[in-house]
Amino acid sequence: NEAEVKEQEETDSAKEDISDLSADELYELGNSYMCGTDDCEVDKVKAFEYYMEAAEQGEISGYFYLGLWYFYKTDDDSDEYINDWKEAFKYYKLAAELAVEKEEYEYTEAFTSLAEMYEFGWGTDKDIAKAIEWYKLAAEQSCEEAIEKLEKLSATLLNQTLNSNLSDAEKEYLEEVKMCLEEDNEISSRERRRISLRRQRQQVIM
Repeated sequence: NEAEVKEQEETDSAKEDISDLSADELYELGNSYMCGTDDCEVDKVKAFEYYMEAAEQGEISGYFYLGLWYFYKTDDDSDEYINDWKEAFKYYKLAAELAVEKEEYEYTEAFTSLAEMYEFGWGTDKDIAKAIEWYKLAAEQSCEEAIEKLEKLSATLLNQTLNSNLSDAEKEYLEEVKMCLEEDNEISSRERRRISLRRQRQQVIM
């Protein structure tokens, strides 16, 4: 069938056209299909594919927007939210961890989004301590939302220590968190890793 052959050729040509695109260009192409800009019609399926391609090439924003995709996922017929928080958590975590690995700490949205998932137990087990750790990374970049969250969460945690039976290890961990917060949100990445590793060794569970 001539029409089918032509369609296949166009598909193959499109694939060749994106083969040389950088991760950032793939991400921008995803945005174009998501928003219907740059002569691209809105096509969420294509947007998803390009975000995925960008993410696989190491584009942090690609992973982050996949997280947003699942967090705000809607039903195609009714436009009602059918959030897939487990997948959202998965991609937010990939984005945040990749940002840390690449030492690109300006991705505060990825940090705060992951922290929020831990704070409320969306798509993962609720873990206030981990939420604080990720909010803290964002706060170090002067993210006002993260700073406000830290103040509230630290106050809540410290109040809980007065009326709970936390172990000495848990109390010590919380005290270290408090000290970090009181130092104008300034703590070195080395110190942060030290606290995190210490917490893992002591198996502190909030």
